[in-house]
Amino acid sequence: MFALNEIIHIYSLVINDFLLLIKASEIICNSPKMNEIVYIGINTIHHVFVASLMNADIQQCYVLSKKAACYYLEYIEQINHSAMNHTLNTTDAVVFIYNKILNIKMEGLPKFTECDGVTYKVVDILPRFLGVANALFMWETDLTIDVRIAKCDELGGLLHKIDFTPY
Repeated sequence: MFALNEIIHIYSLVINDFLLLIKASEIICNSPKMNEIVYIGINTIHHVFVASLMNADIQQCYVLSKKAACYYLEYIEQINHSAMNHTLNTTDAVVFIYNKILNIKMEGLPKFTECDGVTYKVVDILPRFLGVANALFMWETDLTIDVRIAKCDELGGLLHKIDFTPY
């Protein structure tokens, strides 16, 4: 069983680390598709986080999610360097990440977490994490990466306020 506070902390850390990697990438920061690239990257990392948490301990989940972020960034940058950016297909990047990272068997489902004496299935609470992150980062706007990094500091606090009672 995982502690919900630990899951929230690691999830927020992974997303923040990804945004910092993006900020350090001139290629992505100068791309006219930056919002799309970051949005798809966060969604991809979220799915890696969920799948790895179902199959590993929280530290392994952290490592795999960080690897996914690095592979994604590397893939996007290599496409740009190879002058194939006119054919940049983020779907190809996502498939590459999943094939590289998620070669683990889906065993041991479901895992559980506990908060305030209530037990939840991890698989039931994690989709809400992504919903909060997507709302927080306001993808329909042209927020800068610095603003999104600053908003990432709010992510953990917001996730702690979610009512995880099953629908």
